[in-house]
Amino acid sequence: HAEGPTEKADLAKIIIVGNDGLGERQLFDLEQFMKVGGDYLTLPQLSAGDTVMFTELPDDPTDNKSRWIKQESESSIYILGAVGSPGRYAFNSRLDFLDLLSAADGPTNDADIKHIKVTHRNRRYAKTSTLDLDMYFETGDETLLPQILPGDTIYIPAKSQQGVLNNTTNIVQVLGAVHNPGRYKYDPSLDIVGILTMAGGPTTEAYIDRIVIVTKHGEMQHTARTFNMKHYFIQPDYRDIPIIHAGDTIYIPNEKESNWSQLMDILGSALSVVTLFIVGSSL
Repeated sequence: HAEGPTEKADLAKIIIVGNDGLGERQLFDLEQFMKVGGDYLTLPQLSAGDTVMFTELPDDPTDNKSRWIKQESESSIYILGAVGSPGRYAFNSRLDFLDLLSAADGPTNDADIKHIKVTHRNRRYAKTSTLDLDMYFETGDETLLPQILPGDTIYIPAKSQQGVLNNTTNIVQVLGAVHNPGRYKYDPSLDIVGILTMAGGPTTEAYIDRIVIVTKHGEMQHTARTFNMKHYFIQPDYRDIPIIHAGDTIYIPNEKESNWSQLMDILGSALSVVTLFIVGSSL
């Protein structure tokens, strides 16, 4: 009856608001429905008083400066680091990793394409993966390219940073529910709050009540400590802030994590068996 969607309509993000007084929204991917020849029984059921909204596609996917405020984070990908135009980009199921990299004007001459980091958000728990794009260009192996979903962050480091970051005795690793997990140059003037700020800060799903700090070097090797940042913000006491050493690993859990196997998968090689035992006994 409405004569169909316009050319600017984002068919993958149709929003249906029910007239049930609950204010709940339902998303429907009409683009995918038409692509696979979907079953009509899977179409949303509408009732009198419901509202159907068609969001608008950006005029130009590379013009992310002019329209990003109107764009929902659920439909966005973040590309940071050594690319021509870092920023926030519109994303849908028709795009892949190379499409996004092209939209950001590609890697710069200083880009280290062997160590591209992808932060996979909106999963059951926070996860990062590393892509060797140089290997992909050498082999053409499509399985090397990561699966990208809305909300993910792609970070391409600069080669000029690697001299410092390759020295594990002069870096701090930040893992888990932060916006930009990775390896950061150790600065003794920064406390844990300053280091997390460099990593983009905790995500909205971060469980900051029990941040884990793992020490791998010096007399405190193979020990784990916890820090309740939430309590610190409520009752600030600088004596409660743990001292961070070069080579330490800071892990911020996700509130959705609920079992031991997920914690082991996130920490991986950063912890020894002894350290895992210590963390488990403190939870």
